[in-house]
Amino acid sequence: MVPIHLSLHEPADHDRVNSTLLKKISDVLLRSKRIIFITGAGISRSSGIPDFRSPGGIYHTSKSHKIPGALLGRDVFSAHSMENSNSRSQFYCFIADLKTLADGAQPSPTHHFIDSLGTQGKILRSYTQNIDGLEKKAGLLNQDRYISSEIPSTSRSSKCVELHGNIHSVRCTLCSSKYECTAEILARFHKGDGSKCPECLTRVEQRKMYRKHPISVGMLRPDVLLYEEHNPVGEEVLKQIKQDLALHPDLLIIMGTSLRIPEVKKMVKSFAVSMKVSSGARNILSRDRDPKQSQNPPEIWIRLTTAV
Repeated sequence: MVPIHLSLHEPADHDRVNSTLLKKISDVLLRSKRIIFITGAGISRSSGIPDFRSPGGIYHTSKSHKIPGALLGRDVFSAHSMENSNSRSQFYCFIADLKTLADGAQPSPTHHFIDSLGTQGKILRSYTQNIDGLEKKAGLLNQDRYISSEIPSTSRSSKCVELHGNIHSVRCTLCSSKYECTAEILARFHKGDGSKCPECLTRVEQRKMYRKHPISVGMLRPDVLLYEEHNPVGEEVLKQIKQDLALHPDLLIIMGTSLRIPEVKKMVKSFAVSMKVSSGARNILSRDRDPKQSQNPPEIWIRLTTAV
């Protein structure tokens, strides 16, 4: 592993060192043709979207409120928050605030960096844990922009995989029908309320016409994956990962994530192990914590320091 401490606000005498390190990274990027990105909330911080585990992140700020009965820390994104009306209302309000923030945000330089590599035909896939939808604003979900001669046409599905869903859509708690999170639905979330599922309501009316027994009506909830919850698109994600592994990615870049989610850690390990047996394959990890004790440490670790 080659550790790199890259500073963006050091005095001028560090510019030469930073320039050398950046050239090393750019040389790796230039040679790579099948890049895998794995990103987390850290890449959206400069867009004004808080991450989760940093001192100013969602988990820490929720603990500082000290409101009786309030969701604290990671409980904000726990499946248990949907089990009773009080915690469910808090979750809806939190998601509404986060969506309002995301609606007014623009993609960060990191989003544009990934997009630029995609337009050059260098990206095999970008896997994001983010739910803010900034990848879509940056064009990362538009596969037509990222056609590459290095990648078989059968694998030209969306270049960005949203591992945990996004806050701009909702799904029914019963029938799983999906809808856009409209202004009307968002307004109800702001009040801590949910909306009844249109599909379920249609089925209820149809059953009334045929004098059938009534059925339950589901509620629309944010289409995001919560802790302790089954991933409704888990099998599709595993299938995509398997296809990408078969295409022999030559560079793995991990940015903006602490790699605390077990499924994501397993995915990183799969790509890292696969690439170790590929000649010339490299891993680049950008985060604060030194990963040298990990089972599959990256070849290049970038500790990025900024004034923020």
